[in-house]
Amino acid sequence: MACWLDHRCYQHGNPPSHFDTTFCPIVGSCRMSADTAIKTIAALLERDRIAQAKERLAEALREYPDDVTLQLQAAWAEYYDDNEPAAWAALQPVLAAEPDNPSARNLLFQLYLEEGDFAEAETVIIDLLNDYPEESVFYGFYAILMLKTMNIAKAQALAVEGLKYDPDDRGCLYSLSLTGLIEGKSDVSNTALEELVASDPDAIQTLILIFQNLNDRGENRAAYRVVQQLVRLQPDNEEIIEMAASLKASAHWTMLPLWPLQKFGWVASITLWVAAFVGLRALSQVDRPLAGILSICVLIYVAYSWIWPTLLRRIILRS
Repeated sequence: MACWLDHRCYQHGNPPSHFDTTFCPIVGSCRMSADTAIKTIAALLERDRIAQAKERLAEALREYPDDVTLQLQAAWAEYYDDNEPAAWAALQPVLAAEPDNPSARNLLFQLYLEEGDFAEAETVIIDLLNDYPEESVFYGFYAILMLKTMNIAKAQALAVEGLKYDPDDRGCLYSLSLTGLIEGKSDVSNTALEELVASDPDAIQTLILIFQNLNDRGENRAAYRVVQQLVRLQPDNEEIIEMAASLKASAHWTMLPLWPLQKFGWVASITLWVAAFVGLRALSQVDRPLAGILSICVLIYVAYSWIWPTLLRRIILRS
């Protein structure tokens, strides 16, 4: 779950703002007879007491089965509990009853994002921004989506635009910090980024996804900056340490002969084998001794490409 909305909805000691009552999954219009139940469940969700909230929701929905606010709270509770299928099921009657409900549409966006259906997620968030063009939180959501799709320039522009409406919006600040990190800007504050990520552990997965995309695209410098930040954030995470070691190994000078294979993958491997087979066979008809020497060189290169990268990663991990 990566929902910066939590931090906008739950502001201790402050009266609910227009944004809170409109967008927050735990607050909204309701019948007075269900008001107490909704407030109690809201307090439980605010404190991350999801199991208790779901128990109270079950009781409240037995008494008020048609209350849309309770149904919406139930959908958010399932989402917070990392039960996306149940969240989808709970959300459907809410969308059927109130298709323009911004909190329900926000949850729909989050669910599409979790599923990796970025096209549908973008459609939902664009509609929300059209309806609420001054709500910074939606700019932050859209910027995070663009980061996941590696549209760095658009993510940065969205974050900057959102900060015009709220200079403290966490989603926009997070996105802007990440785009600066990818681009290697010297004014990016590592401490600020660490604080933002600490407030939402799932943001680590966004960083990992960005690293993998950068690595796959061969943008090693940007990938290295991201993985360095990941190591700072989670120095005991073996998966992250392995990623950092793999990237460091791929940039080592002893890996230069393998650059074509690293850059083009299986295409380069197949091309190498075909070229070696055809070339050596043709050469053997002209100069058999030279063909034999080159055959040995090809075999050495193949063995080197299989053995050395793994061995180098192990050396780096131990160092």
